[in-house]
Amino acid sequence: MTEGVASVFRRMVWVALAVPFQILIGPKLAILGFQPSFLLALFVLFSIRNGSFAGIWVGFAIGLVFDVYQQGVPGAYVLALAVLGWIAGFFDEKHVHTEYSTRVLILGLGCLLHDSLWFLMGHHQFQDLPSFLLRISAPSALYTMMVGAAIYALRPPVRRERRW
Repeated sequence: MTEGVASVFRRMVWVALAVPFQILIGPKLAILGFQPSFLLALFVLFSIRNGSFAGIWVGFAIGLVFDVYQQGVPGAYVLALAVLGWIAGFFDEKHVHTEYSTRVLILGLGCLLHDSLWFLMGHHQFQDLPSFLLRISAPSALYTMMVGAAIYALRPPVRRERRW
């Protein structure tokens, strides 16, 4: 196995380990009913590091696990995580330099996008979306951004010399 493929698999293991961590530890860290999403924080970092293609497939696989585990509309997590992986993958570090603050901003917007897709797939009314985003999704997104900022501090952006 080449070094590039091995690093992608190693990063996929970290994302996969975030699933039980999210299920077991996430609810215990809830503040006023809002809990951070370790899964989204590591998944966005994975997509930024590996690109859109890897982000789509890992998002599909993790979303499938969550769709089976949690009740709700079948396919909502698959769609939301695959779209998030595709969008976050546009900021692939091999092509675009992403600063620390940019990563955290992508994570926050990704949380809002994920929650919006999940909300709309649940047959809710479109006019209720702004209220849902402000009352429920935004506090969770801010909490996730704080957790993501701590995680991203442990894995600084890759600095590459570019020859244009």
